[in-house]
Amino acid sequence: MLTYAYECKKCGEFDHEQRITDPRLEACPTCGRKVERLVSGGQAFISKGGRGSIKSGSQGSSCSSCSSSNCGSCGH
Repeated sequence: MLTYAYECKKCGEFDHEQRITDPRLEACPTCGRKVERLVSGGQAFISKGGRGSIKSGSQGSSCSSCSSSNCGSCGH
């Protein structure tokens, strides 16, 4: 299962787990309005070099360049 980020104009951003073969969500599970799937860069990968550590695409739990708690929302 993968986690996809969606945005509802009324409820805001939310994550949704689904299989890669599942169709995109079309409606917000909270209010039923139309949603858009967002592109995010917070994917993790396993490095084959070194000790096989897992590296993250985000900068941690908070962003120093904005007020967001998730760097995926500001692009940093």
